[in-house]
Amino acid sequence: MNGISVAVSSLTLASSFLSWCGCILIFGTWLFFKDIRSSSRRLLLYLALADFLIALGNASGAIRSLGQSNDTNSSAESQCENPTAFCKAQSFIITFGSMSSFFWTMIIAWQVRETILHAERTGWTERHHWLLHVIAWGIPVIILTVTLSLDMLGYQELPTDNSSNSTISDKSVFGTTGGWCWIKVCQNKTVTPVGEVVTLTLLAGKGWELGAMVVLPLIYCSMKIKLRKTIKQTGSLFIDRETLSAVKKTDRVMTAVPVVFFLLRLAGTLRYLANTIVWIGDIDPPSSFNIFFNKALAIYQAVGDSGQGFGNFIIYCVLTDILRERICTKLGFCKKDMSTKRYHITAPYVDELDDGSDRPTTTENSSDSDSTDMYSSAAGETTPILRDKSSHTYTPTN
Repeated sequence: MNGISVAVSSLTLASSFLSWCGCILIFGTWLFFKDIRSSSRRLLLYLALADFLIALGNASGAIRSLGQSNDTNSSAESQCENPTAFCKAQSFIITFGSMSSFFWTMIIAWQVRETILHAERTGWTERHHWLLHVIAWGIPVIILTVTLSLDMLGYQELPTDNSSNSTISDKSVFGTTGGWCWIKVCQNKTVTPVGEVVTLTLLAGKGWELGAMVVLPLIYCSMKIKLRKTIKQTGSLFIDRETLSAVKKTDRVMTAVPVVFFLLRLAGTLRYLANTIVWIGDIDPPSSFNIFFNKALAIYQAVGDSGQGFGNFIIYCVLTDILRERICTKLGFCKKDMSTKRYHITAPYVDELDDGSDRPTTTENSSDSDSTDMYSSAAGETTPILRDKSSHTYTPTN
């Protein structure tokens, strides 16, 4: 087992551990802070569960890779064509978790968009909550069931290294994998036809990942543009400092979601695209190709692919003031300040703007508020930041 493979496996374990901690803390906020429970937070639980499965699958593969004996080329080829039950199970868990994570990430983005831009339409997701589960859990199960029936879950193998100290995970089509299993890709293309491999790798993960990389920035950019337009049209005369502060915090998180997702997934996507082209075209890449894509980016990918759970904890908990303070207090690191008040931006009916005559409202909440939102410190899910057109009074919302 070479040094890069050891480094990749070790970093995978470390990143998976951080993701487990992040997911457990997300579960803990739901369990211990009952006042924050909302439909948006419930969706976050499902996302955390998917991320937990990813970390579980990657960590199990890394442990196996670190503990396995050295394999010869012949045994590597045999393992690729006839993967073990452990490898198939690990592939199923990782791929299922990854696809579900992509779906829940996009669903949450859409839910937040509807909450902020069209609060009157948020009831649709409550009435059709079952449909979200069909999409996020059902589609991955269907795809993986078909893939398993085709016997295409397993190792990726390309025996470019003839040294006796190379393991199956060192000879992947996509370079060192740290023991991860995914779609079976063997050097013998009669066993794993090119067209079938490309189709399945896109359907079983990469296609949805690339889609999320496009959809997430579009959704969050549209929210940021609309929110800024609303503030500009309303006029500074009717917007107090607390509201502007809440807008900035919301804007910060809306920026963080696609950026963190993109950074965590970038290395794996680049390696997939580059190595797939090399494999399909039977190209003999220069040494610099392997150094960059299959060594440097492999280390980057080891952290990113397993770290989504921790990244989501940072976004949805650490960047949320009240949750950050309450978690800190619950863990005994901070003292509780009961006098702390929060002003926040609530979900706006920005589509109801006409000539800018609407006035923004703010909500005053203590740290024990009954309506903590996913993005702001304590925002109600359907309360408009702009007062109703028929109202001419200026009172705080509840």
